[in-house]
Amino acid sequence: MLLTNKSVSVVLGVYNQANILERTLPIWAAECISYREGSELIICDDGSTDNTSEVVDAFMEKMSTSGLRIVYLKKERAKKPQLSKSLNMALPFITARFVLFAMGDSYPAGHILSDYKPFLDEQSILSGLRKGIKGPFNYSTITKDYRTYTPQYTSIGESNRPWLGFTGNNFVMPFSMLSDMGGWNEGFQGYGAEDWELAAFAYFAYSAKFVPVPDACVYHITHEVREGSGDANYYLAKWVTKLIGRYSTGDFRRSTAGFKIRG
Repeated sequence: MLLTNKSVSVVLGVYNQANILERTLPIWAAECISYREGSELIICDDGSTDNTSEVVDAFMEKMSTSGLRIVYLKKERAKKPQLSKSLNMALPFITARFVLFAMGDSYPAGHILSDYKPFLDEQSILSGLRKGIKGPFNYSTITKDYRTYTPQYTSIGESNRPWLGFTGNNFVMPFSMLSDMGGWNEGFQGYGAEDWELAAFAYFAYSAKFVPVPDACVYHITHEVREGSGDANYYLAKWVTKLIGRYSTGDFRRSTAGFKIRG
């Protein structure tokens, strides 16, 4: 794989999505292959208990002669799901200059990497659009994402709280920044608000710029509430607000000590 200064690693977080991955992984692979600046696909499994491993292994075998670098990482299942920890497994394996994070139950609408390309720089976090879909894979109803309503989304670059218009399912950031900050905050259990913390930490500690790229869109296949998603509730929001408040004062300890996580 030839990597340029615009190369992008695609990191997918997956959990018990075998039936969906059979359809979404080939779409992501095709996008990575078509991107001329260099790309790779890293799949981070949060300890799936279905046949996700078999699906991914079969996919990798099928793609073995494609020239695309594909890495599959699976962590041992913990008592609670932990998206942050599973995504951090990718850090030692990323070889590109930038990294795109998305979920395995999403797929790109068009050439998402090329849509991001003009905006790639070492100080910016690029926030793409996520649209939910309901119904069969090929005949779906598109719905809005609650974090990307137009007024909030278009002002993300000027907002003094840009993380509120930011979704962890489809964004790009410089790998150097991600690595320097230590990746995702593993104090988060389950799924929910870890993306806000990551964005807020980058904003305060690294003076990151947030750039909306609405053409860079993924379709997110609507699912039942995932185990651990109860974290994304009033109590977690209150906890994250306190943590972000600490960053705003110049205290950049990402430790969760002193904060009670509920959910």
